[in-house]
Amino acid sequence: MTALMVQNAHVTTSYEGVTRDGHRVSLPPHLHGVLQRQAQVTMNYLDVGQLDRVIDELVFGKVSTHMANWLGSMPETDAFGFVAKVGLEVDQLRRALYATRYHQRQFLYRWNLLRPKFALLPARLPAPGTAVVLDDMPLRFEFQAFVTAADAAALDVLWRVVCVVVGKSPKQHQDFRIKVEKTGDRFPALHGVAQQYRDWNKDLRTMRNVVAHRGALEDFQGFGVRGGDLLQPSVGPVSAAHLGIRLWQQLHQVVDETVQAATTDAAAQGPKHPA
Repeated sequence: MTALMVQNAHVTTSYEGVTRDGHRVSLPPHLHGVLQRQAQVTMNYLDVGQLDRVIDELVFGKVSTHMANWLGSMPETDAFGFVAKVGLEVDQLRRALYATRYHQRQFLYRWNLLRPKFALLPARLPAPGTAVVLDDMPLRFEFQAFVTAADAAALDVLWRVVCVVVGKSPKQHQDFRIKVEKTGDRFPALHGVAQQYRDWNKDLRTMRNVVAHRGALEDFQGFGVRGGDLLQPSVGPVSAAHLGIRLWQQLHQVVDETVQAATTDAAAQGPKHPA
């Protein structure tokens, strides 16, 4: 993957990825979920302030608008009880998104720092069949931290916000998310979104669990040179930079659509007392 491809990454396909040498390939099943959703946010990692602006636009723009529409449908006395509670959880969501952004940015910075150095290696190798692979620890650890932070934001902190909106205790967020995925009897909008992103959620949690319980994402490989070709850092057959940008794009959509669904279901059920 070239620097230009990372800079202008925009998702238009479903089950395709970019390989270490820049070619598009069909993805293995275990990566379908995290790459399948079409994304609308184009990221430029050279624009230092863009990620900050995207987070602020999401939290203080779209999420706040969903909240305002939901609170506006309540009697004033009921709305006051929710403002402080939901405000605290939304602020934690903002912090979780900034943590995700930080690790993504650090990973892409390291990626961009190492790539020019490896681009010079093919001409220096003593034989065409020689392979050189660098397992750069900062690069690996920042990618793993990014995946872990994205998982926490999408599957924990976001659903704490959802629980407050629908009148549940935030402590129940894991059980509530699993229940909503299975049935849409009381929360049809949330059920629809949970079903839509079920594979994405599952694969993101799987990667996080591998990091948490095995200490490393085993499919991750660093920069390398093989047969005179530069190999990009990858997760399985897919460029890690490509995957990192697409995960961020999809996280943006998951937050927006999940909060909107939660406020829709809450408004349909009528006012509730905050948990």
